[in-house]
Amino acid sequence: MTVSTTINKASGTGDGQTHIFTYNFKIFADTDLQVVVRSATGVETTQVLNTDYVVTGANSDTGGSVLFKFNTGNTSDPNYATTEHRPQTGETVTITRIVPLTQVTDYVANDPFPADAHETALDRLTFIVQQIQEEVDRCIKASPTNAINSTAFTIGATARADRLFGFDANGELTVSTAAADVANAQQNASTATTKAGEASASAADAEKLAINPHNSQFTLSDGVTTGFSALHYNTEVQNTFQATNFPTLSSTYVGYYLRVNATFDGYEFVVPPTDNAIFYGIRKSAAGAADFGMLKQDNTTIGSSDAFDIDDYSTYFFGSGGQSFSINANGHLLISTP
Repeated sequence: MTVSTTINKASGTGDGQTHIFTYNFKIFADTDLQVVVRSATGVETTQVLNTDYVVTGANSDTGGSVLFKFNTGNTSDPNYATTEHRPQTGETVTITRIVPLTQVTDYVANDPFPADAHETALDRLTFIVQQIQEEVDRCIKASPTNAINSTAFTIGATARADRLFGFDANGELTVSTAAADVANAQQNASTATTKAGEASASAADAEKLAINPHNSQFTLSDGVTTGFSALHYNTEVQNTFQATNFPTLSSTYVGYYLRVNATFDGYEFVVPPTDNAIFYGIRKSAAGAADFGMLKQDNTTIGSSDAFDIDDYSTYFFGSGGQSFSINANGHLLISTP
């Protein structure tokens, strides 16, 4: 036969039920196939001929099948096994032609030319080249325009244990950093990334606590803590202070008193009294006065003096000798007795 295709590999997916997986290339013997099952986690297991599977189609130009064994219920069935070998869900099956690297055709001197045997030998050599090429295709290689002077290294197994391949200053292959160092560096990088994220979150939280806009409630990076910023509370204080309409402070008003102004819409500074007022009693307004009939406090004006007029009282009494009334600078009534 001629070899018109380079295909020497087939694959399939397990489902726990399928046990027949086909291949579409020629083999000379059942042993010319390598069957590997790969688990969902990447673990690869090479299957054993006549234990895990059987093969059909040897010497067929169109290929054949790999049949995984399982309990068919018939002990005479070549597919029968007491153990389940069918690929399970999540597993993949790879079937590869692996021809022994030998030459088995014997040419006898003076015999007629063995055309069929000769063609089979050529086919075998082609299959060997194809399987080598299949492996080469899966290798890491330099491109045609790149140059590597040597891919050999002389470092022994003990010295290169747990180390990685790398390239030296000249771009040549070498055994370099310990794998553990790379793992530590990766862990440190991961930790640094985590810490950077935490620092960024803390910075964002600090900004919220300090200057989050007025009347805008924030939520910190923990997703739970909420509140208002220092800017918010400072603005509230400023607004409250402005709402009270306090007069402007200056050195002129040192020692002055603060009181509600006459229009009741703010405050004003006043000169403090120099003398205590004197309280004489409670009297009614004189007849003819606009406020006639009202009881009024009878006392001197703060900071000045008024004379006591007994005619202001239609009914009066005198206290014991030495008794007096006064209002202090704070506006409190003081009664002094002997």
